Amino acid sequence: MTSKTTIKLVLNFLLTLVFVSCGSAQKSFFSRSDAKKEVRQTFKIMKKARKEQVDLLAHEEYLKARTLYLEAKNSWADGDEPEDIIQTANEAKAQFQVAQKMADSKKDKAQRILRARKAALKAGAMKPKQLRASMEDIDEDLREETDLFTTPLEPEEFSEFQKKYLHVEAQAVQKTQLGKVREAISSAKENDGAERAPKSFREATLDLKEAENIILRSPRNRRVYGKRVKTSKASAQLLTDVLKAIAQGGEGTSESVALKIVNQEKKLGSLNSNLGKLKGDLSTAQSSLDKVHTKLVAKKAELNKAAVHMRFQEAMDNVRKNFSKDEAAVYQQGRRLIIRLKKVNFAPGRSDIPSEAIGLLSKVGKIIEAMDPASVLVQGHTDSTGSSRANQSLSAKRARAVATYLGAHGGGDNIVSKGYGESRPIAPNKTRKGRSLNRRVDIVVRAHDHSSGQQIKLTDGSR
Repeated sequence: MTSKTTIKLVLNFLLTLVFVSCGSAQKSFFSRSDAKKEVRQTFKIMKKARKEQVDLLAHEEYLKARTLYLEAKNSWADGDEPEDIIQTANEAKAQFQVAQKMADSKKDKAQRILRARKAALKAGAMKPKQLRASMEDIDEDLREETDLFTTPLEPEEFSEFQKKYLHVEAQAVQKTQLGKVREAISSAKENDGAERAPKSFREATLDLKEAENIILRSPRNRRVYGKRVKTSKASAQLLTDVLKAIAQGGEGTSESVALKIVNQEKKLGSLNSNLGKLKGDLSTAQSSLDKVHTKLVAKKAELNKAAVHMRFQEAMDNVRKNFSKDEAAVYQQGRRLIIRLKKVNFAPGRSDIPSEAIGLLSKVGKIIEAMDPASVLVQGHTDSTGSSRANQSLSAKRARAVATYLGAHGGGDNIVSKGYGESRPIAPNKTRKGRSLNRRVDIVVRAHDHSSGQQIKLTDGSR
């Protein structure tokens, strides 16, 4: 711990003493939640100390701290005053700090043997009671031999202690890997398995011993012992199944008959397992195909959209070529093509088509016919001269006249019209030029939805 942490612990401890000494008037300053938090923090400190092997290097100091921690933990469980619990927890923390410092001062003289002990701890040597007892005996001998780690081990002594820790480590790995196998064989032995199924019992016992020996030689290498452990587990399971089959078959059922029954059940189980796996594989494959299909559909839609856009651009360029700059302007608006006619100069207040516009409208009709559009809207627009109501009516009549002409001259029967009056100016109405631009007719051509891949017929109308 750092010096800041030490000061913090000491101040916390002194603060606790102050509140406790103030009597019953201060008894409610801390809550049970505060006390629980302190106990948990103390446990974390103790866990860290064990990991760093403080329990070995500073054994007595560690035990004192652990005793204080357990006292705080039990006090919280018994519902004691939070102040008392926190005080005890802080005393435990301070004691763990003392133990940690003492352990740190001794680590240099015990680095090699500490690595061997740490490997045994990692393997689980402190979990089974029997192995815990072995570890504690070795630890005690080590402390005595090193005079509480004040003197280093001689090479021969180090070798002996390393062997002891390695042996406990191997036993811990055996327990972890083969514990259930041992239980199965022990249970079989208690139920006369050696007499009722001697062959299976012998094979299971031999496989267990072989796995134990390999682990004993290489406790840290799963690749070395893994296959034997798997074989041992299979043998133990077979022994259990055979004894079960004998018990179900009744008196006189031989081991050979039981083995046949077990093997048949395994085959059926394997078939069911394979069938289940096959169904799972098919389901996974179908799911993968569905995902691929979804991606392909999305990609196809994306490509079609891009293709439509390109064809639309190409068609728009072709349509532009049919008009001179003073006849019409052609541009795109979303999925619509706008043909803004410039030479349809209606007489003031009139809606009949002027003769000089006939040629232009005939050309527009042929282009629309070649386009084969989804719909065509003829829009009529006026300037702001006159009343809004009159302009609205006039624009509607002019749009209708153009739509009627186009429909009668190749434009098709899906042409509609609408008048917008002076509501949509494209230039200021204050100037003569601006009013001239606002008096216009727009042809709005909407293409079909060609997501299926059908081509847009926006071709050159002169062809």
